[in-house]
Order: sequence, then structure tokens, then C-alpha cells
Amino acid sequence: MSKTQKVISFLTMLVLVVIGAFLIYVNDDYDANNQALEAMKSDDKVQVTGDDPLYFYPIDRTENQTGIIFYPGGKVEYESYAPLMRQIAEEGYATFLLDVPFGLAVFDINAAEKIMAANPDISEWYVAGHSLGGSMAA
Repeated sequence: MSKTQKVISFLTMLVLVVIGAFLIYVNDDYDANNQALEAMKSDDKVQVTGDDPLYFYPIDRTENQTGIIFYPGGKVEYESYAPLMRQIAEEGYATFLLDVPFGLAVFDINAAEKIMAANPDISEWYVAGHSLGGSMAA
């Protein structure tokens, strides 16, 4: 085996190890608990639809035309934030909970723009997030 072949073999193995380590890292996230999963069900106060984003729409929404888009923290299952989104929706605000690629908001920084474009009836927007998601929202 020539020196060039050895270098190519080494670099190929290194790339495969890095990719494998990345996949292991992003698949080891913080799971949503039962309370979060229950908060994702529609009832007489909040209609929950979709999966990316999860959309929490207040049933008693009157004149409030405000939407809140939430970026989850790094490696936290986005469903974990469902109780918070439900609570905000119960106050009359349409809330959108993003499911970002690999659980890292850095891979979909502009996700909020798509939601805003798809909901022209909402006139005032707020973007928020937790940890890495907060950084990407900013």
C-alpha cells in the first residue's frame, strides 16, 4: 500500500468516526415526559395540530392576533415544551413549537420565517427559545 493510499484510508476512517460520533451525539437527547405528551392533546381550551411545528391554537381566541414561535433547547425533544406552549395558548396566544433537525436549532435558524409566511392572519409575532434555541431565535 502506497503512502497516498494510507493517507486516504486514514482520512476516510477519520471521517466515518466523526460522522458516527455526531450521529450518536444528536440521537442521545432529553426525552419528553408523560405530562408533556398529555399537553399535546386538544381539548375545549386549546386545539393542538401538526408535528413540525406543533401548533397550539386557543379555542377562545378573540381579538388577539399575536403569535409566538418557540425554538427548543439543544438536544431537548421539542415535545418537552408542550406544557408551556399550552399554558401560553390558554391565555389567548397562538403558539408554534418547532421540531428542528437533529434537535439543534442551529440547523434551521430561519424556521420562524416559514411559520410567519404561512399565517398571514397573525399581525404581531414574538420569537423565543430555550438555551441554544434562544440564541437562534435572537
